[in-house]
Amino acid sequence: MTRRILLVALLAAACRESAQLPLAATTARNDPALRHYDVRFEQLPAPFATKSAGNPPMLPHGLEANRHNLEVAIDCAYKQKLIPHRFTVEKLLR
Repeated sequence: MTRRILLVALLAAACRESAQLPLAATTARNDPALRHYDVRFEQLPAPFATKSAGNPPMLPHGLEANRHNLEVAIDCAYKQKLIPHRFTVEKLLR
């Protein structure tokens, strides 16, 4: 009986020692990567003020810029028998 009480007392003491906050929780407060920064919209650059993808727009415009893509689409549709014959781009857009 006294052994059980002694064992329970030792376990309780050991658990009390390890009941402190884990190391990750104590270091997270001081970690600069995890700090909160207050970012307001006034601090952000205006839209399109920075060079990024799509500024200026990189999409081709007009018939001549897209002629090859349209011809490839017509060829694919003809090969899949979705259209009866190969159309020209001009005939397709009439």
